[in-house]
Amino acid sequence: MLIPALDLIDGQIVRLKQGDFNEKTVFDLDPVARVTEYASQGAALIHIVDLDGARDPACRQLELISRMVKATECPIQTGGGIRTYEDVSSLLNAGVKRVVVGSAAVKDPEFGHRLLRDFGPEAICLALDVRIIDGRPEVAIHGWLENSEHGLYELLEDFSRSGLRHVLVTDISRDGMMQGANNSLYEQLAVRFPDLDVIASGGISSLDDIKALRALGARSAVLGRSLLSGAFTLPEALALWPEDWPAARLHSCCLQLRCLAPGLQHGCRSALPCWTADAGHDAAVPDCIMPSCGQTIMRFTRCWLKELSPALTCAMAWSSREFSLRTMKW
Repeated sequence: MLIPALDLIDGQIVRLKQGDFNEKTVFDLDPVARVTEYASQGAALIHIVDLDGARDPACRQLELISRMVKATECPIQTGGGIRTYEDVSSLLNAGVKRVVVGSAAVKDPEFGHRLLRDFGPEAICLALDVRIIDGRPEVAIHGWLENSEHGLYELLEDFSRSGLRHVLVTDISRDGMMQGANNSLYEQLAVRFPDLDVIASGGISSLDDIKALRALGARSAVLGRSLLSGAFTLPEALALWPEDWPAARLHSCCLQLRCLAPGLQHGCRSALPCWTADAGHDAAVPDCIMPSCGQTIMRFTRCWLKELSPALTCAMAWSSREFSLRTMKW
């Protein structure tokens, strides 16, 4: 899913560079009109960041957000300074579909677990802002001013135990810079957490950036400054990102199969049951597994896909060719 985003300060649409309030660009656009425009252009979800609320919860723009919710049937998710249970409840009561919770859940994981349990995983989106330190994504808090000493992967594993489904991951170094997304980070997340809706955020500046994210298996991405600045339109972006969950899932499967390739090449069957279990049953490992790696993976992919969904078998010839040429580069 591609999600248009609007950041709000004092009722105005703005964009910050790397979260710096001193590096602010103001857009002369009406927030309510912009939401209805995005909805009319095909948005399935709109992301709203209340920067006033992030600085001071007492200044939350609840009245404006309520008007934006009422102006369209398109679901809205919003965040910015969500610190209490009541903050979440008031936004959901205002008609928001999903509340984005960041620093409060990172500082107090039990608070995050409680929100997921009480409101359900469809009502909560975890927001994790990361810095890459020595090759490891570390989570920052308090408007990116402090490092939390929590690793990204560890936090995702922890909250997954409470049913986490949606997580907004922002590479701080890319946010608002229009220099492309951190594709390496989102590729790793697609491999490690294939069942999570990881929403890529930060840096998307062109249609080529969108193509690259889609190709590596990303499930969702936020589009902020790129739409506001006219780099491309929402319909142009949506044309490159069809809402085809099985296709995105298959990309992720191929990335994981690539990781399994060395074991398969040496006749290791022990790593394979997870694939049949993921398909929802205990299908037998095909006899074709051994020993030619490239041919083996393609045969196993065909078998697994046929088990996963008969509706996909009509695309097998195309999928095999595309996966072998583009995805499985051993």
